[in-house]
Amino acid sequence: MRKTALPALLVVAAVCYAARPGWMRQAVAAGPGQSESASKSAKFGSVSRTDKQYTQALDVKDLAGAEKLIGKEGSFKGTVARVFVPKSNNLVILNFAKDYKTTVNAVVKNEDFGKFPDLKTLEGKELLVTGKIIDYNGAPEVTLTKPEQVRLVK
Repeated sequence: MRKTALPALLVVAAVCYAARPGWMRQAVAAGPGQSESASKSAKFGSVSRTDKQYTQALDVKDLAGAEKLIGKEGSFKGTVARVFVPKSNNLVILNFAKDYKTTVNAVVKNEDFGKFPDLKTLEGKELLVTGKIIDYNGAPEVTLTKPEQVRLVK
């Protein structure tokens, strides 16, 4: 290889690296997960099954009811079936059924990881979740930004 070809090859490699698709950039930029970033002092609150907020909350399986609340504040209740963390470590999804498409889901983005206790501890626990319900690819979802939005049902 000629001496002048090496700098040109490096330029081509740098351009290809910068132009890679977004999903590849995420995979390369994966940081620490939520469990590693979790707050040691934050706690989840609790709520009684007789509390008005609990009794009036939507069930996580009530997708039709949740769709009516898109763009508004709402509450839903259900048991966490799975705490899903994609390989990118850029968010944590609380799934309330094995088939996540059948329920409202709750999401914590990486910029808020440090505000929450370890979210993996919520698996198998019944929760009351509050927040603004959004439409994410045709499915209702709540983005969690503070631990006060999650309450353990007792």
